[in-house]
Amino acid sequence: MRLLLTITLITVCAMDAHAQLWARHSIDASSKGADGARLGDFNGDSLMDIVTPWEEGGTIRIAFNPGADKVKEVWPSIIIGAVGQPEDAMAMDVDGDGRLDVVSSCEGKQRSIFVHWAPKKAEDLMNPEKWETEVLPASNDRMQFMFSVAMDVNQDGRMDLISGGKNNDAVLGWFEAPEKRRNLKAWDWHPIMPLGWLMSLHVVTGESEDDTSLLISDRRGTYRGVYRLETKVKGKMLRKLLNKDKDKEKNPWAIKYVGGNKQEVMFMDYIRRGDNDWTIAWAVSDGEVVKIRTDFSKKSVVRIPMPERSGLGKAVALGDLDNDGLDEIVVSCEHSEGKNGVFYFTEIPSAVEGIPSGWAFRDIAGLEGTKFDRIELIDLDKDGDLDVVTCEERENLGVIWYENPTK
Repeated sequence: MRLLLTITLITVCAMDAHAQLWARHSIDASSKGADGARLGDFNGDSLMDIVTPWEEGGTIRIAFNPGADKVKEVWPSIIIGAVGQPEDAMAMDVDGDGRLDVVSSCEGKQRSIFVHWAPKKAEDLMNPEKWETEVLPASNDRMQFMFSVAMDVNQDGRMDLISGGKNNDAVLGWFEAPEKRRNLKAWDWHPIMPLGWLMSLHVVTGESEDDTSLLISDRRGTYRGVYRLETKVKGKMLRKLLNKDKDKEKNPWAIKYVGGNKQEVMFMDYIRRGDNDWTIAWAVSDGEVVKIRTDFSKKSVVRIPMPERSGLGKAVALGDLDNDGLDEIVVSCEHSEGKNGVFYFTEIPSAVEGIPSGWAFRDIAGLEGTKFDRIELIDLDKDGDLDVVTCEERENLGVIWYENPTK
């Protein structure tokens, strides 16, 4: 089908001089180089805890959510493992025992993935000495790993691990979980596609078990841009294809281009409201924020210039911050010395038919912070609106959250 591309010109309005900055709260600033906050309920209290790799500190830490009444205080946190130059850490029940472990991805000279095994007893969860760290052998020195997610790729009931990296030898691929998942030597590696520098990696689930796809952003290389990956076959046929002899293995993935192949795409986010209604947004390192509405046969594109007083775009997150039914675009930046490093764009609908909407700039963080990372939107203080969780790794603000002032 012919691709329909609509470019909507955007005017970024000046921020109201009396606009309210969001209060910043420290979650964990106990190490150096916080490089990405990801969520997981480790202690089963229905509150999201935060796991973070500290790149310069060389540690993986979990900060435990103390509840809404104490969430503005520094959270209790522990070191669960020490690894070299960790770039990512994510919660995953690796061995299927019902407890969340942590998987960390390392770049630099380490070039490996590690599993940090959770203690067997719940009462030992916050005891650092009870956590065990083990390298995933099939990952050892394979590439500079950047990001990982859990997904049951071959639909055998066991969660596999999808990972990717950057620079030389970088590919997107998956580690196949064996029947005895605690035996990390039995996890096999399967490549999917080459990469230049993986930024985002999302598992997108639909209404059926078979309706699962990947959404990725790659900032450099042959596949620079944003792509959706789907398996060409499902269920038993997929398992049969993937279980063939490795020398005869065929790649079952269909790679569908979304956009951004002429840009340095950074972190991206998406909202899926149905099989044929996707909103996808990303930050461009030296340029703009791009927002696409698509059904993958046609798409409309909105391009929002970055404010002159902001840093370079690093990450975006989509969410309704003011509960008006419209999604805002939260942006974080790097190289934001003396500039705005975390802010959002809010849509101003046009009152005139045929005239495109505008987007207004709203500050969150002010001028504090130099290098921010990916964003999580979550109502931490349980007051009915979305707060902003992120990391800052140059001024050592660490893992932080900004309190939404919406009333």
